[in-house]
Amino acid sequence: MKDKPILFLAIAANVTLPEAAAYQKETGMAMLVYPDNLALMQKRYGQQISLQNIHQTRVLDPNGKIIGNDMSKEALEKALGQVKVEWKYKSQGYDPKLEAAMDAFEWGQFAQGMKLLAPFRKSTNKALAESANKLFDEVKKEGEKWKSDAEQAAESEPVKAYDLYSKVTTTFIGAELAKSVADPLKKLAANKAVSTELAARKAFSVFLAGEGKLTPAQKPLGAKTCQDIAKKYAGTPTGDKASALADELGK
Repeated sequence: MKDKPILFLAIAANVTLPEAAAYQKETGMAMLVYPDNLALMQKRYGQQISLQNIHQTRVLDPNGKIIGNDMSKEALEKALGQVKVEWKYKSQGYDPKLEAAMDAFEWGQFAQGMKLLAPFRKSTNKALAESANKLFDEVKKEGEKWKSDAEQAAESEPVKAYDLYSKVTTTFIGAELAKSVADPLKKLAANKAVSTELAARKAFSVFLAGEGKLTPAQKPLGAKTCQDIAKKYAGTPTGDKASALADELGK
């Protein structure tokens, strides 16, 4: 399925992050691996993985809806036919050497894609440079849309606007498009709703960085930490996330 618009993810059940990373290294498994050390994903999908039920497959559409339980070639091709997803960049005839950058763009990793694209835009190979710059211009249209959406959301949804401006800044580093959003981004950073949300994200990210190492016996500790974050940053989007996770961990 290499050339198909499908991404494979592994959820390592009942192991910590270090254990999942060690398994990936030992086996050479190519897909991304996430640890489910606290059995949250198993609970969400109604499964309990054990030696009697060694693995399960779920095929999701772009909106997260389950549309299959089989990873065979035939089943996946059928699923792709049902949702009719298509590549946005990879089907437009760009130079094959830009494959890695296009992959990043397709999966929403715009900043990484730009880093991968940058050397090719200055290539001495004229055709390759033209293709790279054409791809840049196409992605730039996305950036201009983010900027436009941010301008519209600035008053009513300052956090959303801040995130969109930040996306422009981190994707188009050094470009005029990024420079054009510097002032509104700075202004929004001083907005109380934005600054509180950013503080909540910082606190929550610290928890998440260590969450993958928790054992099932430490779930109450994790729930307590999330409750504290939710209480301190009540009313923020991240505070709500922390509250929801605290409820899950407490069950």
